[in-house]
Amino acid sequence: MTVDPSGGPTKPPSVLRRFFAGLGLILGTVVRPVAVALVVIPYIVAYVLGRIGLVLVLCMFALVLVSPFLVWWSVLSSSDWLREWYLPPDLGGVWEAALYVLRVLLITVALLAGVAIAGTAIARMWANISGSSLMAKVRDSRVWRWFEDYLPWNWFED
Repeated sequence: MTVDPSGGPTKPPSVLRRFFAGLGLILGTVVRPVAVALVVIPYIVAYVLGRIGLVLVLCMFALVLVSPFLVWWSVLSSSDWLREWYLPPDLGGVWEAALYVLRVLLITVALLAGVAIAGTAIARMWANISGSSLMAKVRDSRVWRWFEDYLPWNWFED
């Protein structure tokens, strides 16, 4: 039985009131932390995957930048197995030269397409992080101010 502030006795809380008080206690102690975890954990996972993705895209970009040299070296090298893979069989004269040039052109176009794709991915990532607190710290740095002061154009304009 509860006591009225005026000092007189009052009726006990109803079953419905006790039910909702218990439900509020359960929701506050069990469900709320679970709900917070369900909201926060995806953000943490997305952040970690984003960092991993950034590293993978940078590695892909480095590989795309290095691969033309590897391809040209392998095409022009004296390694027999590389020449067999890149060059057509001995067709003689003009046909062999034409197929060789065509194959080298196709490889070059594919590599340029890879560079374009990697560059687009890096540009999109730059756009995604340009509003972050990391970028705010970078923009406050001396290096950033040097870029803004000494470059004839501002590459980093949002």
